Amino acid sequence: MKTSRLLFFALVATSSVQAAVLQVNLGPSGLPAEAGFTDWTTADNNAPTATTISGIGLSLTIQLADTGGLRSIDRTDSYNGILDNLTESWWGVRATSTGSGGQFTIIVNGADLGAGSFDWTSWHHDQDNQSGVMDIEYSVNGGSTFSLGVDDLDIISFDTDANVGAPNPAGFTFVSNGADDIHIRFTNVASNNSGEAFALLNGFQIDEIPEPSSTALLGLGSLGLMLRRRR
Repeated sequence: MKTSRLLFFALVATSSVQAAVLQVNLGPSGLPAEAGFTDWTTADNNAPTATTISGIGLSLTIQLADTGGLRSIDRTDSYNGILDNLTESWWGVRATSTGSGGQFTIIVNGADLGAGSFDWTSWHHDQDNQSGVMDIEYSVNGGSTFSLGVDDLDIISFDTDANVGAPNPAGFTFVSNGADDIHIRFTNVASNNSGEAFALLNGFQIDEIPEPSSTALLGLGSLGLMLRRRR
C-alpha cells in the first residue's frame, strides 16, 4: 500500500466529528417543527420560565434587559429554502426610540453542559419585514464579563433584503469550565426603533468540539513506526 494511502486511512480513522449537544427552535406554541430541533415556546410578550431540554437535562433560561415583553412571532410567508421551518418563527425584543431596551440573554447551565470547547451557531432571519443590527456577546463566567462573538450582525428580512443569505447564521467558539453558566447576549445596536428595530433569534445549536482521543494518538504513532520501517 502506498504511503499516501496509509496516511489517508490514518487521518480518517483518527478524525473527530462534532456532536450536536443541543438544537433549539424558538417561537410561540404550535410553531412548525424543524427536523432535529427541540421547540422552546412561549406566548407573545411573555418571557418564558426556565426550560429543561429533555434527554440531556440541559437547563435554559432567558433574561430581558428591561420589563418590556418578549415578542414571540410565527410567520406564514413562503420561504422554502434551508431551515425554512426554523426561520419561520423567532423570539425578539424591540429597541426603544432612544435605542435602549433591545437586549435579551440566553443562559445555558454550565454544570449541565460540562467542561470543554463548544461551537455556538444561531440564526437571525425574519420571513416578513423586520430587520435590525445586533451584537452577540458571550460570557463563560456566569455573566461577570463578556466577550464579543459577532459584531454588527444584520438581521435578514424577507421583504427588504430579497431573502439574501437566509437563514443568516452567526457563530463563534467558547470554552466552558463545567461549572459557571454560559450567557449568550443579543443586543440591538441601531440608533432608534424606526426600520432596524429588533434583536431577534430563530433558534440555536451548540456543538461539542471533541478532544483528540488517546486511541487516535496511538494510531498516529503506529503510522509513524510503519513509515519508518518501510523506509
